[in-house]
Amino acid sequence: MPEDIKKNWHLYAVIGVLAWFVLSGKKDSDKEPAKPKVKTVQKIVDESMESYRSNIADAFGETAVNILEGKVKTGKQLWEDLSPKTTKARESAFAGVDELIEKSLPRNDKDELGEEASSFIDSISQAFKKGK
Repeated sequence: MPEDIKKNWHLYAVIGVLAWFVLSGKKDSDKEPAKPKVKTVQKIVDESMESYRSNIADAFGETAVNILEGKVKTGKQLWEDLSPKTTKARESAFAGVDELIEKSLPRNDKDELGEEASSFIDSISQAFKKGK
């Protein structure tokens, strides 16, 4: 046996064990495909509320700066400045809830709602009531 192998036998053993683990492990094609994470109604509502709070804070903060800079000088201008910002904040924050309703609302081929739709919408109501 060469002298190099005698001195470094432990290194070759470690390399051999690692190679065995790598070569004997499951192949990517053998693994189950990753399942997409499904958000609960409560999680979607909570995320929307957090986003809404942040977006509304930004909207009011921008308008406050506009008042200090003299861009907003009257009550009418305040609403003209703030209203589009708060509308955008709401629409953006609740896009997840809107998507949930669009994709998951139980209805038939004629777009008619039944009792299941009432339960589904009530689950969203309960999620808003519960909150964080």
